[in-house]
Amino acid sequence: MKSVSRAERKRATEFLQLLDSIGIFLGDHIDPRDVEDSIPFRVDAVRLQRALFTKPSVSQHRELARMLENLSFVLSKHKKAKLACIAAEQALIIRRECYKLHPDTDCVPLATLLDRYSGRLHSDNRNEEAIGACKEAADLWGTLSTDDGNIYSEFQADSLQNLGLRFDSLQRFEDAKTAEEQGLMLRRTLYEKDPEQHRKPLLKSLENYIASLKNLGLAEETRAAREEQESLRSPSVSHENRRSRSSLGQTSGIHPSYKDYLRTSLLHGVTKANDSVAQSEHLLTLDHHPNPLSGANSGSPISTQIDVYSTWVPSSELLLVLNECSSDTSMDDSSMKLKVEQALGLARLAVSGSFTKGKRETSVKFRDVIDEIDTLFTATPKWRHHTILLRNELTRLQRVLCIGSPLGQQGDLARFLLNEALALQYHGRGQEAPKLLEEALVIQRECFRLRPGVERPRLAFHLEWHSFCLHAEQRYEEAVEMCEEELRLRRLLYEFDPEESIAPLADVLQNLGVRLNSAQRPEDAKVAEAEGLVLRRILYDAHPELHRENLVTCLKNHGITLNALGLKKESKAVRAEYRQIRALSEDGSIITA
Repeated sequence: MKSVSRAERKRATEFLQLLDSIGIFLGDHIDPRDVEDSIPFRVDAVRLQRALFTKPSVSQHRELARMLENLSFVLSKHKKAKLACIAAEQALIIRRECYKLHPDTDCVPLATLLDRYSGRLHSDNRNEEAIGACKEAADLWGTLSTDDGNIYSEFQADSLQNLGLRFDSLQRFEDAKTAEEQGLMLRRTLYEKDPEQHRKPLLKSLENYIASLKNLGLAEETRAAREEQESLRSPSVSHENRRSRSSLGQTSGIHPSYKDYLRTSLLHGVTKANDSVAQSEHLLTLDHHPNPLSGANSGSPISTQIDVYSTWVPSSELLLVLNECSSDTSMDDSSMKLKVEQALGLARLAVSGSFTKGKRETSVKFRDVIDEIDTLFTATPKWRHHTILLRNELTRLQRVLCIGSPLGQQGDLARFLLNEALALQYHGRGQEAPKLLEEALVIQRECFRLRPGVERPRLAFHLEWHSFCLHAEQRYEEAVEMCEEELRLRRLLYEFDPEESIAPLADVLQNLGVRLNSAQRPEDAKVAEAEGLVLRRILYDAHPELHRENLVTCLKNHGITLNALGLKKESKAVRAEYRQIRALSEDGSIITA
C-alpha cells in the first residue's frame, strides 16, 4: 500500500466516521429496508478501516472488530445468516488477538462476541460450532465472576442457558441437563441476593431444565423442579404443604411378594416369556421414567404466559379467549366458539406464505397458546367440546412445524395426534380416532427406535390409549395385541424402576384382563387378572387410601372371570375379599350403617 499523508489520513478517518455513523443510523431505524440499506455503508467502513492499517494499533484493531460486529448484527437482522457468521468470524479473530495482549481489558468484549457468534451459528444451523462458542463464552464469564464476585454471574448463567438449548437442538439431552444445572446454580445464588430482579430468569431456566429432564425420563427430578417452579410463582406456599413422593416401603428391586408370584407362575408355565426383542432390551440401562399421563398436556400456568404473549400478538383476541373462558362461564356457546375461531384464524395467519424462521417462531408461540387454551377447556366441562376444534388445529400447526425439523418436533406431533383422537373418542366420534392413533403410533415407534431409553414410557402410553380406543370400537383382538405390546414394555420399565412402574404395570394387566374377556378368552384373562391382583395388593398394603378402589375393581373383575370359567370355589374366595375391602372406609375402619 502506498504511503499517505497525514492530511489524507485525517480526511479518510473523517469519512470512515461518517460511513460508520450512517450505518449505525440506518441499522437502528425502524423500517427493515433501512436496515438492509445500512449494509453497504458498514462494508465500506470496514474496508476503509482496514486500509488505514499501515501500523495498526490495538485501538484500531478494536475499532475494526466493533465495525465487523455491527455489520454482523445488521446482516443477521436481515436474515443473512451465512454472511453474518463470516463478519462475526473476522471480528472474533481480531478480538482473540486483542485478548492475548490485554486479557483484563478485552475479556468482556470477547465473551460478549462469542455469545452473539453462537447465536449466529445457531441461526445458520451450525450447532456443533455454536456449542463450542457458547462453552468458550461461559468459561470466560466464569473467570470474570470468580475474580469480581458475582458481577458477571448473570452473563455466565445466560451463556449456560443458551448452551443447554444448543445441546437440546442436537438431542444431546444429558449434556443439556448438565449445562442447565450449572446455570441454575448461578440463577439461584442471584435470586437469593435479589429475588425481584432474578425471579423471571430463574423461572425461565427452570422451564428449560424441566424440558431436559422430561426428555431424559427423569420423573423424580422433574417433580422436584416443578415444585421449585411453583414455589417461585407462589412464594407464600410453604415447602411442607407440597405433596412428596410416596414410597412403597422398600429399598430397591422387585417387591418380594411379586417375586414369589413370578417364581411360582414360571414354574407352572403360567406367565409367558417376553419375545426375543423384549428380552434383549432389558439389558439397556434406564433412568427413572415419568408417568406418561403427567406429560400429556404439560406447561406452565396460563397466567404466567399472558404478559409474554401480549407483546407479540397484535390482536387481543387470544388473551380475550384466555380470560373469558377462565372467568365467564355464563357466556353462551356460540360466542365462545366465535372467540375460539378468531384465535385459530390468527394461528393460521401466522403460518401462511413462506415459512421463514420468524414465522416458525411465531407458529410455535401460537401453537403453545392454543395448547394452553385446550388444557383449560379440558378442565372446564362447559367448553370441553371445543377441544376437538382446538386439537385439530394443534395437529395441523405441528405438521407444518415438522417440515425439516428434528425428532423432538415429530414426538410433539404424535402427542397432538393422540390428544385429538382422545377428544374425538370422548365426544362420540370414536370411528375417526383409530386413523389418527395409527399415525401417532408410527411416529412414536420411530422415536423409540432412535432413543429407546427415553421413548419407551411414551410408546407404552400411546399403546395404552390406542388399545382403549380400539376396544371402544369393539375391535377386540386388535385391542388385545396393543395391550400385550404395552405389557412387554411395562415389564421392562418395572424391572429397572419397580417403585415408579408398579402402578402402570398393574393398570395394563387389569386392562388386558378386560380386553381378553371381551375377545372371549377368559382363560388368558384369568392369568392377567391374577398377576395384576398381586401388584394391586402390594400397592394397597403400602397406601390403602390411594389404592383401595383399584383393588376393589380388580377383585370384582377377577371374581366374574372365575365364575364364568366355573371355578366356584376360587370365585367365592375372591368375592369374600372383595366384600371385605369394599366394607372398609379410607381410614381402615369398618363402615357401619
